[in-house]
Amino acid sequence: MSGLDNVIKQHMAHIVLEEHRPFSYKDFLHFEVDGIEHKMTHGTFRNKVSLLIKEGAVELSYYSGLAFYTLKGMKFGKPMTPNHTGVTSHLHPVVKIIRDLPFDKSALHDIHIRFQARGCWSILSARPAYKPDPISKDIRLPLVITGELRIRITVHKTDIITVVVGCSYAPIAVDVRGIIRLSNALTRVEERLSRLLEDCSKVMAAGLYMGQPQASAAVIPDHKDWLVTMWHFGVDALIEYTGEKFSASWEIGQNEMLRVYSKEFHGTANESWDRAYGRNKTRVRIEMQQYPRTTVENAIKNIVNRGGFANY
Repeated sequence: MSGLDNVIKQHMAHIVLEEHRPFSYKDFLHFEVDGIEHKMTHGTFRNKVSLLIKEGAVELSYYSGLAFYTLKGMKFGKPMTPNHTGVTSHLHPVVKIIRDLPFDKSALHDIHIRFQARGCWSILSARPAYKPDPISKDIRLPLVITGELRIRITVHKTDIITVVVGCSYAPIAVDVRGIIRLSNALTRVEERLSRLLEDCSKVMAAGLYMGQPQASAAVIPDHKDWLVTMWHFGVDALIEYTGEKFSASWEIGQNEMLRVYSKEFHGTANESWDRAYGRNKTRVRIEMQQYPRTTVENAIKNIVNRGGFANY
């Protein structure tokens, strides 16, 4: 199995299992896995999906102008038929749903961040507890859970560290409290990584791993200087949606995608959030997949200065 096959499967699993929606070729024209950007033509996607269908890993979910697929056995409700030429028509079924809905504050989720810490991979890979993946050579560190945020950290052989902040059920509001919430979470990651690399370096320096060169601890840069490579920016409806499940998407610019879909909210670690949003309740979500490609500090400033989601 090639490296491209692996990342395709990872991205499919992320969309179906974490975003709870089917996928089409548009999700693979430009996408990111573990901080690495990938591009694919429609023809390549079609060939890869055909092979996965033959293998029994993927199945057709529905056809609605575009073919939408899902992982084998993961069913989605019958969708409404979207008009993929645009959203301006007053007859468009998605417009009918969202035009009178009250929406919550603009928020961020599925935040992908990367930075470099020279020497970090060599320091960690010298310890048996951090054995690299035999194929990708990536080192996946234990999940960091802080409140409703689930943070995945991957150390690549290139000394690039990718951080993915998963918070689909409890998005980070673009306001003062939300920014503090994100900053506190990234500070925790920064401190944990610094301690981990320092401890591993001390063990190596003490000679507990004979034959390994001594190394000073790799320096973890300030989290405000980490690079945001991708995030989902959008809004959730404040009231429950009880209609049939749906998912529609449109290309609105180069490498940008607008999605409108129904999302089921499961219970979180925050009881007040559950009371506000409801366990296993469905709400409409509107989001854009964006690629800021700037520091955390600048990306946050830009999105706050731009104003709410309605200004995009």
